[in-house]
Amino acid sequence: MFKLINATEQSNLRAKIEQLESQTSAEVVAVLQDQADSYRYIPSLWAAVVALSLPFWLPLLPFWLDASIIPNIQVFCFATLALLFQFTPIKYGMVPKSVKHRRAALSAREVFLDLGLHSTKANTGVMLFVSEAEHYVEILVDHGVRAKIDNQQWQLLIERFTAHVKAGNAYMGFEDAIDGIGSTLTAALPWQDSENELPDHLVVITNRKA
Repeated sequence: MFKLINATEQSNLRAKIEQLESQTSAEVVAVLQDQADSYRYIPSLWAAVVALSLPFWLPLLPFWLDASIIPNIQVFCFATLALLFQFTPIKYGMVPKSVKHRRAALSAREVFLDLGLHSTKANTGVMLFVSEAEHYVEILVDHGVRAKIDNQQWQLLIERFTAHVKAGNAYMGFEDAIDGIGSTLTAALPWQDSENELPDHLVVITNRKA
C-alpha cells in the first residue's frame, strides 16, 4: 500500500503526462516504487552486533552473572532483536541514508533500462523516479535530452518535489514536478509529429510482499 498518492491521484497524473507529451517530442514516464530493497539482512546484522557485544558490557552490571550462561543470553538476545528489528519503521531507520539512496539510484537505472527509455528513436527518454521507502527522487534523461538541458534544471525540480513531500503534500509534488518537466522540455524539445513510443502514465512498481 502506497502512502504518497492514491489510485485517483495516479489516474490524474496519467492525464497530466498525456497532456505533457502533446507539447514535447520527448518521451516522459513517471515511476513510483514502494521500495528499492527489502534489506532483509539488516535485522540479523544488527541483532548479531548487539549479541556479540554482550560479553564486553555484561560484567558492568551491578549484579554477578555466571560466565557460563552468557552464551545463552547472547542467543536469546539475538533471536529477540532479530524479530524486533523486522518491524519496518525500525528496520528502515537502521539502514544508513547513503545505503538507501545508493540502492534506490541503482534501482532507478534498472527501471530506466527495463522501460526502454534508453532506446527511443531520438534518444529523448525522461523518467521521474520516486522510491517511497528510501525517500528518494531522481530525474533520469537520455543523452538526446542531456545535450539540450542542463542537469541543474532537473535538480531544482527535485528540490521542489522534496519540499512538497516534507510539507505533507506528495501529490502536489508530483504535479509540480510533471509541470516543471513539461515546461522545460517544451522549451528545448517542442512537439513534433512523431510516434508515442512509451506509456503515458505513472508506472507503479510494488516490491514489498503483502
